[in-house]
Amino acid sequence: MDRWIIGLIAVFMLLLLPGCVQRILRIDSQPPGASVYINGEAAGETPLEHHFDFYGEFEIVLRHKDHQSRRIVHEASAPWYAYFPMDIIVEFLLPVFPLRDIHRIDASLEKAGKIDDALRKELDAKVRAETPEGGGDKEK
Repeated sequence: MDRWIIGLIAVFMLLLLPGCVQRILRIDSQPPGASVYINGEAAGETPLEHHFDFYGEFEIVLRHKDHQSRRIVHEASAPWYAYFPMDIIVEFLLPVFPLRDIHRIDASLEKAGKIDDALRKELDAKVRAETPEGGGDKEK
């Protein structure tokens, strides 16, 4: 009886270990230093490694001074080991062998032509209107 309880506790402890699959969007741009927005939220600047939890579709917007912005829709599909029953083995039973599932996105941003002040003000107003007020939740 005692061995059974110890075995059950050991299995339960294994289930509490964090998953060993790291899911990463690796975003590079030419020129580097572009601001990256993933699904409408600021994520940093290129080159960027953005960790994510769930596979699916990501909307990525790149913005760089004096370059045209670029919108990319990327479908991050799950690899073979993310499907049942392999996902249970990889996530819970093999925590000592971490896996990195990297989805690479390379983008070239075209140099923007000169625009007049009226058009720049109009574009800036449009960006401000699209940005949620207060900038979202900020860490304190």
